[in-house]
Amino acid sequence: MWPWLVSAKSQPALRAQAQALHAHLTDHPGLDLADVGYTLAHARAVFDHRATLIAADRDTFLQALQALAAGEPHPAVIHSSAPGGTGTGEAAGKTAFICSGQGTQRPGMAHGLYHTHPVFAAALNDICTHLDPHLDHPLLPLLTQNDNDNEDAAALLQQTRYAQPALFAFQVALHRLLTDGYHITPHYYAGHSLGEITAAHLAGILTLTDATTLITQRATLMQTMPPAP
Repeated sequence: MWPWLVSAKSQPALRAQAQALHAHLTDHPGLDLADVGYTLAHARAVFDHRATLIAADRDTFLQALQALAAGEPHPAVIHSSAPGGTGTGEAAGKTAFICSGQGTQRPGMAHGLYHTHPVFAAALNDICTHLDPHLDHPLLPLLTQNDNDNEDAAALLQQTRYAQPALFAFQVALHRLLTDGYHITPHYYAGHSLGEITAAHLAGILTLTDATTLITQRATLMQTMPPAP
């Protein structure tokens, strides 16, 4: 899956941008989808009226661009706006970021993003610097080494005291990639279990120092609880 960011100064201009990108993609069928997404995010000015297209193949991107150009809804198109703006008008949908709880962790889960997106890598380094003083084992290698068969890493991530900080670090770094790298502006945050703490940090309620302290202390306490009968 790749996100493509399209933005313009007005809704008609946004539709025109989508039409132009559709024509360019049609005329150049060999374009790499990831390269297009990178160029749109990092080599173009960002304006108030925005749409993010998320797809895994060329045909879906073409269909989404065609729908955006026509002003029609499409499941691969997410409308957003600059802070304080409406982007597509008062009736436009809004974007929510939902942070998950424990259970989805795995060794090397940040490997791909860490080695291909500098914004994500810098964020993950920063977060792990805050988390590591509370842990007996550095967190970054568990997240970034491309070794799904590493039994030691897998065993550590099965422990709550490492699983929860790992998921917090991954989700906060991903948030920074989406907001700073791809300029997606969420209107709402929500979370489940440890995701509630993650969401509170992303919404500005908890500082990174407070959030990492709370996450690690909570995870350590849960680790010491006796198993359910």
